[in-house]
Amino acid sequence: MSDFSASRDLPVPAAEVYALLADWGDTRWIRGPERTEVREHDGGITRFLYMPGAAPVEETLLSADPQTMTLHYTIAPGELFTLQDYRGTIVVTPAGEGARITWRCAFARGEMKPGDAQAIADRNLNFLLDSVCAFLEG
Repeated sequence: MSDFSASRDLPVPAAEVYALLADWGDTRWIRGPERTEVREHDGGITRFLYMPGAAPVEETLLSADPQTMTLHYTIAPGELFTLQDYRGTIVVTPAGEGARITWRCAFARGEMKPGDAQAIADRNLNFLLDSVCAFLEG
């Protein structure tokens, strides 16, 4: 498994940031999906992000801890998201009057070169951080 992380500070209270991210069915902050479907099941809650012209991206929330403001999730490999054994962790912490989001991911690199894996992780993590910051900062 290869592990990666990225962080971002924003001038929004940590509780507000966590509330947005923990509401697994609310994907207004994610740029791209035409629609989202949510299905609850024994293992948690799964959202299906429907991107234009492609099969949905399937993300399953494994746990949400409001005390530590931490979320753990997986993304199933598919047409748009081809990484294997993807695990994500989001941690929101107070940072002054605002918040810091630390987004971590781990996935099986397989035959992928380390630099290629880093580039994919950086692109994915920065897209997510950019999206949530743009949404919350207006």
